[in-house]
Amino acid sequence: MSNPTEMTTVSKPMTVRALRRHLDRRVFAIPELQREFVWKDQKIPVLLDSMYRGYPIGAALVWRTRREKAGSLRKRLHILPQYDPSNPEVWFLLDGQQRISVLHQLLAGGDGAVKVGKREIDFRRAYFSPASGGGKFGWRQRHPEGSVSVVDLLSDRWRTKLAHLGKRDHERVHACRDQLLGYRFQLTFVDAKDLESVRNAFVRINAQGTPLRGADQAFARATKVNLRHRVRDLQAELKYGFDGLDDRTILQTVGIILDSKDVGQRAVERVLATLEEEPRGAEKVTRIWQRLRGAFAEACDYVVRKFGVPDRSAMPSDTMLSVLATFFYFNRGRQPSREVAKVLSRWFWASAVTGRYTGRGFRRNLVSDVHTMRKLAEKKPVRFRHDKLPLSDLWRTDYRRGSLAAAFTCLLRLQQPRYLEDGEQIMLGEHSARANRRDRHHVFPRKLLSESGVSDRSIDALANICFLVARENQSVGRRDPRSYLEDVPANRRVLTRVARSHLIPLNEEWQDADLSVKQSFKRFSRDRAHMIAAAFEKRAGAKLFTR
Repeated sequence: MSNPTEMTTVSKPMTVRALRRHLDRRVFAIPELQREFVWKDQKIPVLLDSMYRGYPIGAALVWRTRREKAGSLRKRLHILPQYDPSNPEVWFLLDGQQRISVLHQLLAGGDGAVKVGKREIDFRRAYFSPASGGGKFGWRQRHPEGSVSVVDLLSDRWRTKLAHLGKRDHERVHACRDQLLGYRFQLTFVDAKDLESVRNAFVRINAQGTPLRGADQAFARATKVNLRHRVRDLQAELKYGFDGLDDRTILQTVGIILDSKDVGQRAVERVLATLEEEPRGAEKVTRIWQRLRGAFAEACDYVVRKFGVPDRSAMPSDTMLSVLATFFYFNRGRQPSREVAKVLSRWFWASAVTGRYTGRGFRRNLVSDVHTMRKLAEKKPVRFRHDKLPLSDLWRTDYRRGSLAAAFTCLLRLQQPRYLEDGEQIMLGEHSARANRRDRHHVFPRKLLSESGVSDRSIDALANICFLVARENQSVGRRDPRSYLEDVPANRRVLTRVARSHLIPLNEEWQDADLSVKQSFKRFSRDRAHMIAAAFEKRAGAKLFTR
């Protein structure tokens, strides 16, 4: 019978003092299959407190191998010192990167913040309060009075740096330092048959720590094609906040382009596994990647320019960007013709309004729409079918949540909303004056409606939201719109232009002065819903709502 064992392990306790010596000789390395540093700041004082009290913090798993394997290491996207190639062996961290990285940064004692992907972490924020009972660890930019920096506490020059402490606090700090440096950290060294065994171990072990996202599993299994770095470089080139685009969206697009028969995590992993096995898999990815980078950049620019998306936070769905990127990929970066642009407009607004890529229809709609995008790029006839929403969703949907709410924000921007005070167009870009900040506000003020017995759900519905700058919102206060709309210059043409820019209906029953606030609001919500629906449908060139 063959031996199924793929790796053997040997455990060895090591004090933090000894660990520091290995960190200084730069023997540790992060393999390509590992993720970035992902810990939240507040986990750092918890780690220190556990070590201080002698609690177990888990073992680190190390693949100790010959330095010839150093080609598998990652040279960036981590905060450990770079591996020194003069070492005869490499200690690849398969598990425990987060804990050892924190210890290294605290022991190294840097003067400034460390850049970790898109974050910056200043480890000097970690502090120890010797006077707080048995001692307390925390994390703050400005340390509480009487506390000391953990970086200073662990420094070789700690006596000089903390000479200002009184005798009692000095003794407590000394005891804390001895406890942290003497803490016995467990290292488990593995001897593996091959890299695939190491990959399998990594995926299984990390399922027990900080959850391993689907993207991280994909990165772990696609080291030959250098996927993590490619994704990070692509993200870095995107503007309007799209540099924060989720890894999974980009990986999903890669999977769709290479095999559009299915989508989802398993489909992506299947495609990437095939690339890893192919002798020229890396070359294949390199060939598509330049086009893919351009496709995502074009897609981001297109939604900002054509659909009123100011930044990623207002994008109805990241999946929509993935679908649009496939069009630009297959269209080789060229701008769409007028007829194709009409189809893209219908697709965008229908998808955004109906939440096309949510729920049970996600997989079916995504696969179908990718085929549609490819046909559009190939100038083949297409027929785009979509669902419709009940009109009532416009007075029942919260303006802060969901695809429809994001689509409404984009629609309002495209309306080029105007100031109430003079009818001029509102500045929708960045402004220096606080009073000019635009924001979404209630047409019927919250306090007015609440006092009239209107539910919070109705108050915060889309049909009651518009763009107002801060100074105008303050002047409105709790006034009824039947009153404050009279502040618009008396010129009827200007009033009509202002109201139309905010999709506010005029000459309707809701403006009747004899109606109560609650009655007026109910009629306003219905009237405005019809106006909003008509504006959406004009943009889409298709019916989107049932009435």
